[in-house]
Amino acid sequence: MQTVYRNRFGIDPSIKPPTDGEWKEVRARVDAMAGDIAGEVRSRISAASSDGKISAAEFFAKDSFAVGGVRIGRRDDSIQGAMTGDVHALGLSAGRIDSFDVVAMRSMLADQQVQLEPEVRSFLAQRVDAYDAELKAGHISAGTYVDQSGAIHELAEGRVEVDYDAFIKRMNPADWSPNLPRYRGGEVRQIDKQEHADGTVEYRQQERMSLDRYPSNLDMTKNSITTVGRDGARVAWHVFHSDATALSGHQKSVFKDDGYIDFSRTADNKVLIRTHSLHQIATPGTKLAAHLLGQRLTGEIAGQFGLAGYFKETIERYRAIGEGTLDAVKASR
Repeated sequence: MQTVYRNRFGIDPSIKPPTDGEWKEVRARVDAMAGDIAGEVRSRISAASSDGKISAAEFFAKDSFAVGGVRIGRRDDSIQGAMTGDVHALGLSAGRIDSFDVVAMRSMLADQQVQLEPEVRSFLAQRVDAYDAELKAGHISAGTYVDQSGAIHELAEGRVEVDYDAFIKRMNPADWSPNLPRYRGGEVRQIDKQEHADGTVEYRQQERMSLDRYPSNLDMTKNSITTVGRDGARVAWHVFHSDATALSGHQKSVFKDDGYIDFSRTADNKVLIRTHSLHQIATPGTKLAAHLLGQRLTGEIAGQFGLAGYFKETIERYRAIGEGTLDAVKASR
C-alpha cells in the first residue's frame, strides 16, 4: 500500500485497507444498481406491454404541454409521463426526455416481442437518432431520477473527439478523483496494482475526496477499482465513510454513493465517457430544503439542478484534459 496522491484532506488513520470481501462489495454494489432505466419508467413499459403491444394512448402523456423541451402536466399513467416526471409539485410534474429515458427507448425499439404503434415507433426512433446526433456534435447529456428509497440516480454521457489511446496517455483513469471538478483535496492510497496477460491493468485504491464548498461540501472515503484495457476503462466505487468537518457543517454529508465511470473506445476510435451512480447526501442546504419542501421534492431538485450539472462538469473537465487544453493531475505511481 502506498499513498500516491495527497492534498489537504487525508484518509482517517483509523481506516484500514479493504478486505477481499470489501473489494467484492464494490463490484456487487455497482452490479446491483437498478440498471439504466428509471424504475417508474420500467414499470409503465412493463404494464403497457403486457398484452404484447404499446399503443399511442399508453405511451404519450395526456393533458400536458411542452415549453422549451420541458413537458409540464398532471400526473398520469403514460410512459412519456413517467419519462418527463422529473420534478413533482402542486399536483403537476415537469421534466424532459433524458439519458435514462433514451436507454428505455432503445430497449423498446429493440424488443421484438412487443408491437409498437407506428406513431410510437416513429417518435422513439426520431428521439434516439436526435440524441445520438447531439452526442456526436459535442452535447453532454445527463439525467436523474429519485428511487423509492430516496436515492438519486444519475446517468451522464459525452464524447471526447480524441483517440482513445491518446486520452489514456493524457489521463490515467485511476487518477479520476483528483481530476474531478470542484475538488478541494483528498488522498489516494494505491492498495494493489495488477497487470494481466491481455494488457489490462487493475488498480485497487482507497480514496478520500472533499468536493465543493460550504454549505454544499461533500466529504467521502471510498474503495475504488479501476480497470484499464485496450478498448475501455472502468472506475467502480463504493463510499463507506464520510468525515464530518467544518466544511460540511460538522456532519456526515454522504450516506450512500455507489457508481462507475466508463471510458470506452468508440467505433471511430474516439472516447465515450459515461457516468452512472446513485447518491444519498445531506448538507445544511438540503436539510433546510427538506424541511420546507419535503424530502422527495428536495431530492428531485438536487438531482436535476445539482448532480446532473456536476456530472456534466465532470465530463467537460475530462474532455478538456483529453483535448490537451487542461493538464491532468497525476498521481505518483
